Amino acid sequence: HQIHGTIEDFLLASAYSVKNGGDVFAVYPAERCEELFAGSVKAGIAIKSMKFVFSYPESDQPARLILVHWRRNGRTGMEVLPPLYIYSKKGGPWSPEMQSYYQRTTL
Repeated sequence: HQIHGTIEDFLLASAYSVKNGGDVFAVYPAERCEELFAGSVKAGIAIKSMKFVFSYPESDQPARLILVHWRRNGRTGMEVLPPLYIYSKKGGPWSPEMQSYYQRTTL
């Protein structure tokens, strides 16, 4: 929630914490993408992929969140992944992708 630091602080700490080629993942407000791009360059970690999160497929609302994957000293090139829909439809059950995150797996 950026109470004790900025996105730049988070990214700089992330870059410091992972090995060369190491991965960092986060969920961030979609409306603040510009800060992500600027902070990523400053911290030396490349955005490798982004996935926009929407409530449901037919929603007329913009994405509220993004899932972001960075790589320390990664090569250039970013992939925009297909969107994640939380629900199958307005007022409906979770989408199949969302359900898959909560499925039980055996260890």
